[in-house]
Amino acid sequence: MDDQSETGEEYAVFIGNLKKDASKTDLKRKLFDLFKHHLKIGLNFHDIKLKGRKNKPKYAFIHLQSKIDRDMALNLLGSWESRSQLSFGFLHIVEPTQIIKVCVKKPDVVSKAGMKSDLNQEKHHEQYKNSDTKTKMENTHSQHKQGVISASHISEDSENVPIKAGWARKSKTVHFSSNEIDDGGQGSIKHYEEGETLGNETRDKEFKAGGGDHYVNKNLKDHVSKYLCGFLNSSQRGTLYIGVKDNGTVVGIECDQHTEDNIRIKIDQTVKTIKPAIFPQNYHVDFIPIYHSGGALKYNYKVLEITVEKVETLTQLYEAAGEVYIRRDGSVQGPLKPSDIQEWSKQIHHKELQKALKRQEDENNQILELEKQKIVLDMDKEKKRLQKEKEQEISQLQKQISEVKEENKYLKKHKSKVCVVM
Repeated sequence: MDDQSETGEEYAVFIGNLKKDASKTDLKRKLFDLFKHHLKIGLNFHDIKLKGRKNKPKYAFIHLQSKIDRDMALNLLGSWESRSQLSFGFLHIVEPTQIIKVCVKKPDVVSKAGMKSDLNQEKHHEQYKNSDTKTKMENTHSQHKQGVISASHISEDSENVPIKAGWARKSKTVHFSSNEIDDGGQGSIKHYEEGETLGNETRDKEFKAGGGDHYVNKNLKDHVSKYLCGFLNSSQRGTLYIGVKDNGTVVGIECDQHTEDNIRIKIDQTVKTIKPAIFPQNYHVDFIPIYHSGGALKYNYKVLEITVEKVETLTQLYEAAGEVYIRRDGSVQGPLKPSDIQEWSKQIHHKELQKALKRQEDENNQILELEKQKIVLDMDKEKKRLQKEKEQEISQLQKQISEVKEENKYLKKHKSKVCVVM
């Protein structure tokens, strides 16, 4: 039984001034990375509780296993000097113009209704000042580095429900399915499992193992320009996967935040060299995390996906640094010779001409159909008019016949009277 369960005390750290515009899932992932890999403190994914109000910086409660873990976190995060030694990108989690706030979480303050107020909880934190456990923290920190204390499988729990005896929890383990993990109601997180296969290279998929500074500095720009041009000139949506072997096996590339930022810059610079221009909404770059088969995150390993959208109307071939490439089934062809470019341009022109003729034919058919409908309506209208006239004539004739009959009856009666007199 650990210290927390024996005393009933909860060893939690409050972290404030987190980015208000960042998603909770992204912040939780970065905080988990900070504590597990930079502070070397063992915790579970569900030990991180993120909260926040609309248009206000978010804040988090990090529930740790012992007082030593809590004091270590406060010591390593409590000052700018100690944070600067961690090689962690705090700018990615802290609200701009704000300073990260790190302090002890005081025991819950329970309202009359039995529920705590997030606002009061945020105000009931005090700055950590005690450092009398420094020796114990150094020993524990050494144990973490040696792997004595480790995090268990990633899981997510429900919201904490405060009661007088503490917080009750109901946890649920994350299940992996179809390259998505449950993030506890925030949506689904795409991921890959180490060693899984993504099939074969096709017209819309290209695999590159990548990896290392040499690839980023020497090969990345060439591959981006070549394969994106190939997808664009094939008039289809396509994705370049970096961190996947040619046989489709996921291996990932080692990529910390600094490397990720550097890669994004290089990709952006490369895309700008492609002519005609590719607009930002027509391509996107994603870094997909990799997990071990047991469910644990493979730290700093990701699959880089560079996707370009389909060009609806291709009027000229895309080129990079004066070179033109096209996509075949599972491969790229190029750079094309001038004669190949001319032939391809003719094919494109022929296709566009066929499309224009088809559009004209469709428009003509539509016009004919409208004319046909108009004729049918006019005929129906004329038929109704004639029917109405016929009915009126019949009615008029019937009226005349009735009048004649009445007149005959009158004449017959009048003639009878004349005969009697005579």
